[in-house]
Amino acid sequence: MPDIENPKQAVGRKKAPQMSVVPATALAWLAEALRNGGVEKGYGIKNWRESEVCLTDYLDAASRHLMALQEGEDVADDSLVLHAAHLMATCAIIIDAQACGTLRDDRVLPGADAFAKVQAEILARRAAFEERRAA
Repeated sequence: MPDIENPKQAVGRKKAPQMSVVPATALAWLAEALRNGGVEKGYGIKNWRESEVCLTDYLDAASRHLMALQEGEDVADDSLVLHAAHLMATCAIIIDAQACGTLRDDRVLPGADAFAKVQAEILARRAAFEERRAA
């Protein structure tokens, strides 16, 4: 029997999003991290939709979880939830708050290229140091 695609499948594949590409394991941990913040910590489920939230608060939280993960800590002590799940939850909140119009972008915008300049300077100095050492 030839492999003929069902018309519903053909239409469905053209729609966004294709949720089947998201691992269920990641969704389960994301849900647990969001539940932990909303219920256990008492922030409220989807509280970011009810009132404005500051982007930098969530960037700071993401940085803390990322640094803990980078330092070898997989699980947050205060929630027993994976730091990676807290990272996903933080990003999900940023995306959803932006879509809902409740995200206040309080980043320092002037000099947005400053970090890129510093990275380039560091690499240039590192190369100069290596050249000096090789001479």
